Amino acid sequence: PRSFITGHNPRSAPTEAKVLASLDDGPIPRALIMARSGLSGSLVGTTLWKLQCKGLVVRATRGMWRRT
Repeated sequence: PRSFITGHNPRSAPTEAKVLASLDDGPIPRALIMARSGLSGSLVGTTLWKLQCKGLVVRATRGMWRRT
């Protein structure tokens, strides 16, 4: 039987890439991430949560996000 190898053929994540690109200039609020990426508030919130679980972003202060 076939076995799944973690990390093999990873899926592209354009939403995560847009959010991460928005955070290149340092800590910014979610509203500015929305404006820079052109994504909705709920999508940005979900994406930030997923990126936080992966260890790629952290909440700098209340409402402010930055890359790790």
